[in-house]
Order: sequence, then structure tokens, then C-alpha cells
Amino acid sequence: MQLVRPSRHNLPHVSRPRRAGRTALHAAKGSLTLVGASSAATRLQGLLRLLCNINYKQNNMNDFKIQPYTKKELALFYFPTADPHVAVNRLMSWVNRCKPLHKALLDQGYQKTSKWLSPRKVKLITDHLGEP
Repeated sequence: MQLVRPSRHNLPHVSRPRRAGRTALHAAKGSLTLVGASSAATRLQGLLRLLCNINYKQNNMNDFKIQPYTKKELALFYFPTADPHVAVNRLMSWVNRCKPLHKALLDQGYQKTSKWLSPRKVKLITDHLGEP
């Protein structure tokens, strides 16, 4: 089973028909209908989004291999749901906070303005931060 990247557009639709009474959940043909409290619908939608993100990350962990990546590509492996520029900023902040990693990257010729990361630099990052 192959999952697509989660977003608000490909999550099961959660609708709340107006009906007084208990909260009920109905599933049919890939859509979910929640009848009742709106806070329960919000919680369910958040839970579905979280489960889709976890499944997406687990499936894509097997796709990672050591090779040249742009900072953006590598950052999106670590932060798949973030915007690309936000993901790069987060990854670089992690790199800068890990002093041994930052020093090792500088010894390999890394510069702040570098767009590409060599396989050796990618290996250093995954050794220090773990695989995405």
C-alpha cells in the first residue's frame, strides 16, 4: 500500500451534519462522518492527520540513502510537512546547535551559502542527527 504525502486535501473528509444527541462516527467509501460535538470532530481530524503523517514518515524512511542532496531536499526528509524554507531553517539551526557536527562540516569545506551537500556531508549529518 502506497501512501501519498498527507495534506488537508487528501485526508478523509470529516463532515458534521446538524443533529442533536450523541456523537456518532460513520465510515463509508473512504469518508468519515462525525455526528455531534464539533470539538470531537476537530480532535478526530487532528488524529487522522497525525496518523497519516506517521504512516508517511515510516514509508519514506526506507527511501533515504546517502547521496548528494540540496539543503532543501535533505531538510524536507527531516521535516516533510513544513514549507521548504522553514524546513531548511530548522535543519540548519539543528546543525549549528550541534557543535561537533558543525565543526566536522566546516572541516569538510561546508559554507553557510552552500546549496548542495556532498554524500560525505550528508553522512555526517545523519550520523549526528539520526536518519530522517
